[in-house]
Amino acid sequence: MIISCLFSLAVYCLFYGRLPSHLLLFVVLLLFGGSLFFRHKHGHRHGGFLSIDVQVQKSRLKSWHPGVKTCFAVMAALICIAADSFWLSLFVICSMMLFTIYGGKTPAHYYFALLTAPLTFIILGVVAILFEISPVPLGLLDIAIGGRYLCVTAAGQQASLSLISRAFAAVSCLYLLSLSTPMHQIIRFLRKIKTPALMVELMYLIYRYIFLLLATQQQMATAAESRLGYRDWRTSLRTMSASSLNLLFLSFRRSADCFAAMEARCYDGEIAFYESEAAVRKPEILAAAAYLLLLVGFWYGTRRLQG
Repeated sequence: MIISCLFSLAVYCLFYGRLPSHLLLFVVLLLFGGSLFFRHKHGHRHGGFLSIDVQVQKSRLKSWHPGVKTCFAVMAALICIAADSFWLSLFVICSMMLFTIYGGKTPAHYYFALLTAPLTFIILGVVAILFEISPVPLGLLDIAIGGRYLCVTAAGQQASLSLISRAFAAVSCLYLLSLSTPMHQIIRFLRKIKTPALMVELMYLIYRYIFLLLATQQQMATAAESRLGYRDWRTSLRTMSASSLNLLFLSFRRSADCFAAMEARCYDGEIAFYESEAAVRKPEILAAAAYLLLLVGFWYGTRRLQG
């Protein structure tokens, strides 16, 4: 509910004055109702982030060479960030979404459920840029709060729109990579391009430990809910504070257990995986290069039109 309200508020303030008021209100209500319907229908995600590896194994894009997919996703994200074009970012968001859902056969409800976490952080960043506090009204939208005004200016709208479009496009690119490429293949590719070993090992350990913490937190939340720990607002706050403290102590214990298990399996500072050599196919390279060239041409064309 909170995420839906923030998202609807951000969309309304972003496009206030740019779209007719009736159309803007209709769009905001449609987005708010759609997000509530989606959360009600697919609110139970059967593990959420915990099932990313399962979805990766089911992806039809898994057979693509990990180096090609990694370079493709990173280059597309860098082009979006450098271009600073709303329409280019929108094109990348839609195309990456189609590649992941229709190309990789990732369930749409699962994909959109995963987007809620980065979308929350992006919206919070946009809200911080979008609103300005001023003693006098100076924007397109001015909300009186006490003796001051909460203002939305055209410059703030433009900066916020640029931020949310580029950030969301970059997230879409990385989601294509993470939902179609097993982690050990990414690590193998990073090792082949001479990424520092310490960085690679820390990346993998942090990645795995996040799932351990999520599983522990989910078990604690289920246990608290079965004991009516979230029956009202006051009880929910008390339960959340107690669960957070317990999670801190459990995280230290789980980290010690994980390190002991690694040492028992002859861990010597390097994590080894069973790896099979994957051949690079020309159609994959040609498809990735054609898409990146299309983005560069799109970028150049929009700059010419703006200039």
